[in-house]
Amino acid sequence: MANTLFALNIEQNYMAAVSIETLGQVTEIIECGTTSIGDSFADSLDELLHQFQTLPDKSIVSLGGDELGFHSLHFPFIGKKKINQVIALELEETTTQQLDKQLIDLVITESNKKESDVIVAMVAKDFLLDRLRALQAVGIDPESITVSGTYFGPSPKHISTDEQSLLSPQHHCHIHVIDDRAILTLTCGGKIYLVRHLFQQETENPDTSGMNWSSSFIRAVRQTLVGERTIDEKNCSFSMSGKISAEVIAQLAESFNIEIRHITTSQKPYLKLTPSVVASYREEEMGDALSLALSHAELRSQGFNFRRGSLAQRGTSWHKSWAIRFISATALLCCLGMLCLAWVNHNKMISTKKQLKEEIQQVFTSTLPGVTKIVNPVQQLQVRINQLKESTSGADQKKSHSMLQILAELSATIPADYSVTLKRVTVDENNIRIKGIAKDFNTVDNIQKDLRKSLSFTDVTISSANLNTEGNQVRFELKINIVQLP
Repeated sequence: MANTLFALNIEQNYMAAVSIETLGQVTEIIECGTTSIGDSFADSLDELLHQFQTLPDKSIVSLGGDELGFHSLHFPFIGKKKINQVIALELEETTTQQLDKQLIDLVITESNKKESDVIVAMVAKDFLLDRLRALQAVGIDPESITVSGTYFGPSPKHISTDEQSLLSPQHHCHIHVIDDRAILTLTCGGKIYLVRHLFQQETENPDTSGMNWSSSFIRAVRQTLVGERTIDEKNCSFSMSGKISAEVIAQLAESFNIEIRHITTSQKPYLKLTPSVVASYREEEMGDALSLALSHAELRSQGFNFRRGSLAQRGTSWHKSWAIRFISATALLCCLGMLCLAWVNHNKMISTKKQLKEEIQQVFTSTLPGVTKIVNPVQQLQVRINQLKESTSGADQKKSHSMLQILAELSATIPADYSVTLKRVTVDENNIRIKGIAKDFNTVDNIQKDLRKSLSFTDVTISSANLNTEGNQVRFELKINIVQLP
């Protein structure tokens, strides 16, 4: 699935933005735009967004201009949390800015077990809040707000493989030109350890690129490098980007007597431009925004980000994702379905339990019709069976069949559709006597005939058969001879 990102670079006099789509190693610029910043930033932002058809949910922003400042500090301890607690006290001695009107972020450039070196970036609070409110008003809530130009130096993604081999693996100086100023970034091993703003001074020979490359500017660059005791022009590789021409780069290279690589972001491998973007994309104006987008992965783990603390993103965009909404809705429907299924199964189990209980009571009543008090039918039947076992399994008895076998044979022989009730069954060594009530005399005769068919009995006689006092039933008694087993 392709990832889309909106990157916006806001400078002092203009702003530029690109929307990119990344699929695997391939990155495609799908839309881009630029505009100058007038008296109203909100109006200028609307003018820029009119150049875009759609805006991705994910966005990042970089800021430049006079509102930004940088300081290098040293602390005799380690730990970013501890540094944040005392950094305001250290800055009071190194800046004339009112710290309560500034937003601060820092990057730890180097640390050992006891000491830390950090770079502090500051931005005017009113300036940042004004920009952030205007962005949020049009639906842009950036997950990070960083410093313009500082992401060129640490990220080798902007340089082709051949050019990377020419850069020093230790020290690297990158100068990013923005109109009448430049940002100088020093890195070591891919980590920033110095950021300086270099501003243009008036000269009699201005360069058409927008930066007057006077001797004072070259001197400022050299002084910055010499001021760092661990770096000089001989062990440091150089690169430049931004609004800079090849002639100016050659002039600087001759002044420093070094080779300077010109970094062009749009020449990155696996970078494509859609046909609609080819005509409108301008590297000198939109290169910053594209570099910001390409550095997104590195900026999440390193670099400056003013969206921290009270300005941290509150997760306002996660619920806008259709994928999250779809997953949440699906999970909710699954939970509701499981609850409904559990409720149906519960009711079914209750109904089955009730039905089984009624059947047990019916069997109990049919088996022991003389018992009127039913508390636990299963237990009561078990007690009755145990009593029968004890009465029929004495050591001095010599019966050929057990009581349970006889009862099972009687039950299997007498058809279930006969209207008959057995009141008493008496078993001795050779005979069985049955007393019961039948519907009529024919039923008694049929019972006699059916029992005679059993191989377990030798003879069946009717001892008595009389109508009861009401005259609607027949009381009878049968005598059955048992077949003796060898």
